[in-house]
Amino acid sequence: MYNLATLSDKNYLIPGLVLYESLKKYTKDGFILHYLALDNETYQILSQIKDNDLKIYSIKDIEGSEYNTLKENNANVPNRMSPYHYMLCPFFCHYLLTQEKLPHILYADSDICFYDNATDVIKCCTNYDMGFLAHKHCQFGAYVGFFNVGVIFFKSTEVGLKCLTWWKDIGLNPKNQWAEEYGTCGDQKYLELFWSTFSSNHHIKIIDSDIGNSAPWNVSRAEICNGFMTWDSSFVFSEKYKTQKLYFHHFSHFKPIFENDTYKLDWGGEWGNVLGNPGVPELYDDYYKQCKIVKQKYEV
Repeated sequence: MYNLATLSDKNYLIPGLVLYESLKKYTKDGFILHYLALDNETYQILSQIKDNDLKIYSIKDIEGSEYNTLKENNANVPNRMSPYHYMLCPFFCHYLLTQEKLPHILYADSDICFYDNATDVIKCCTNYDMGFLAHKHCQFGAYVGFFNVGVIFFKSTEVGLKCLTWWKDIGLNPKNQWAEEYGTCGDQKYLELFWSTFSSNHHIKIIDSDIGNSAPWNVSRAEICNGFMTWDSSFVFSEKYKTQKLYFHHFSHFKPIFENDTYKLDWGGEWGNVLGNPGVPELYDDYYKQCKIVKQKYEV
């Protein structure tokens, strides 16, 4: 059984359901999506789904002294991803590996949509303790961090648990000793410290080497055609271009506007004109369509 995780409140519930539907469509191996519902409305809607491949958790399931510290030390910004939401990723993953005793976890942000078998991502990390995703558009040491935590893998090994525990604890204390240099973009730049320490001996897998994926911050350096993407890989690998099957896209900051039957790509123009890139308009039009489908199916 392959284990995946995501989390959301009601504001990201429709994307979360699109993620779930994409997993069911393309993932042929046995899997469970462990879904942390951040409010009661999300929990109630998800609890009506009686599929064996979806397991719902509430905040009450993970509450305790550490959760209270995380909540107190990280601001929760309504209707936006905020420090509180960022830090819940390592916190929930740590809970799943240590309390639920899962052998591994592949976390995906709720606004990820898969176009191929998600368990291939886990399989490519089989011989590693962790699997990280590159931003693709920036070098090591960049303000936003070389790695992105939209999709991230941890195995329940000595090294995997040690790193995940350290990452979780960073979230409990945002004024930690590394924060000035590595706390510049939520929790993700801290992953560069893992790479500096554990990059050798098969501890960390760079997922991008095997799995094609895109996001609005890097799609301007790529072309998407017939389910494949060709991207400028010079920031990540030695070769200039890499062509891969597109496994998933991160629809970060996407906002469907159902009353006008349209959508916004971002919150305020931060992604630029990504729709001018080959294959991208079709990707976003289809995602909006999937949002409409799940809205109707689950009566959200």
